[in-house]
Amino acid sequence: MIHNHEVGGSCPPLATKRLLIAAFFYRIIMFYVYILYSSSRDKYYVGYSSDIEARIIEHNAGATNYTRSGKPWILVYQ
Repeated sequence: MIHNHEVGGSCPPLATKRLLIAAFFYRIIMFYVYILYSSSRDKYYVGYSSDIEARIIEHNAGATNYTRSGKPWILVYQ
């Protein structure tokens, strides 16, 4: 809940508009932290993405340099 912000009529002050716009976008575009593990390399990889399932598919397809050689990568935390 937002406190101490005044909104007058149908045209709130600019600072309040910016705050509301920022809150709107942060709720739509959420990023999640995830940790992958490679048993073949015995290494962990920490990343973030708005779509973890699609990102894991990219990692296991060899789309990134670091994770290319450690396939398969297993999700251990999200």
